[in-house]
Amino acid sequence: MISPSGLARRLEAALKKLLAQDGDLFQCAIDGTDRISRKLHEVCVNHQLANHLKDSLDPRFSREKLFYDIEFNKRGQEDKKLTVDGRQKSVRPDIVIHNRLNNDRKLNLLVIECKMATTRHTRIEWDRKKLLAFMQDDRFQYQYGLQVIYDTGRITAELYSRIGSKIEPKPITITR
Repeated sequence: MISPSGLARRLEAALKKLLAQDGDLFQCAIDGTDRISRKLHEVCVNHQLANHLKDSLDPRFSREKLFYDIEFNKRGQEDKKLTVDGRQKSVRPDIVIHNRLNNDRKLNLLVIECKMATTRHTRIEWDRKKLLAFMQDDRFQYQYGLQVIYDTGRITAELYSRIGSKIEPKPITITR
C-alpha cells in the first residue's frame, strides 16, 4: 500500500499537470442556472484529472490492476448508497480508484470529490462529509479521500488519510 506522503507527492504531480495542461477548462463560462452544462463541465475536468492520476499512480501499483472510474455509482450490481448526516442516499463519487472486485481482495484506494471554486459552500461541505463517510463505512473502507476545488490559476485540495481509526487531513495547493 502507498503511504500518505507518497500518495500526496503523486497527487501533487497529477494536479500540477492538470493545471498546466488543462487549466483553461477552469475558465469556461458556466451558467449557474443550467445544471446540465455545469455537470458536463465538471465531468470534463474530472476526466482529465483521472487521466493525470493514472499517469502518476499506475507505476506504483504494477501488481494490482486499478481502475480510474468517473461517476461510479455501483457497488457490485447494486446502487452505491451511503449514510451521511443520518440519511441514506444514492451516491456517485466524481472519481474512484479501485480494483472493482467485491470479495476479500477488494481494494478501494481513493475516492475523490471535485467542485469549482464558485460552488456554494454547502455543496462543498456535503462533498467533504461524503468523502469521510466513504472512508468510515465498513462496506467501502476507502484508504484515502481527496476533495479538490478548481479555481482560475489554482487548485486547492485536502487529502484525507485513514490511519487506524483516525482520519488525518493534509492540505495541497497548486498554483501556476
